[in-house]
Amino acid sequence: MGYAVWHWRAYNVLRRLTGLAFCVGGTIGLLSPILQRFGWADGPPMSRSEMVVGAVVWFVAIAIGLILCRRPPFRPDLGDFLWLDYFTPGRVKPTVEERRARSWWTGNPTPARDAPRL
Repeated sequence: MGYAVWHWRAYNVLRRLTGLAFCVGGTIGLLSPILQRFGWADGPPMSRSEMVVGAVVWFVAIAIGLILCRRPPFRPDLGDFLWLDYFTPGRVKPTVEERRARSWWTGNPTPARDAPRL
């Protein structure tokens, strides 16, 4: 396997891990003012305006994480290309079935479900 295969596998895995980290961090960030408000965590209780600003910031972090996790895997070595390349003549866009038949983590093609397993 060439460099491009490992590079794009690592890119997809790191993008998923980054998205998951944003989601987990945002969720923990949203819970911390609530825990402080009820006295279940250390520190003084936050004011209402501090809680609103914090909630907006952490909702943005969660949204970024969900966007990173929901995007399909990107593998130019398997025929994917950027939106700018759609305007290049002669490029053939991968079909929806080809894009769905890939692993969520790495983007590797998955075997067909109807194929017998050995």
